[in-house]
Formats: sequence, structure tokens, C-alpha cells
Amino acid sequence: MKKTGILNAQLIRCIAELGHKDLFMIGDAGMPIPKGVEVVDLILCAGVTF
Repeated sequence: MKKTGILNAQLIRCIAELGHKDLFMIGDAGMPIPKGVEVVDLILCAGVTF
């Protein structure tokens, strides 16, 4: 993923800060999120490929 680039600067920062045994989750709008957890909103348009 890091080789081809990521469209969202906040997302790439979160990935870069991951340490050993850290967790990273991608969920939809219905996912309950506890207070204090950083959230990155992602929006993709049709035709965007990686």
C-alpha cells in the first residue's frame, strides 16, 4: 500500500505511526466507535483505482 500511494494524508500518517502489535480497523458507517479513538473519514469516487 505504501508503494503506490494513499489519497488521504491523515490515513498515511496513521499507518506510518503504527507500532508492533498496534491495531488498525476499517469499518463502515454503522461501526460503533469508542470515545478517544481517532477517526479518518474516507470518500472515494467511481473510477478511482490503486
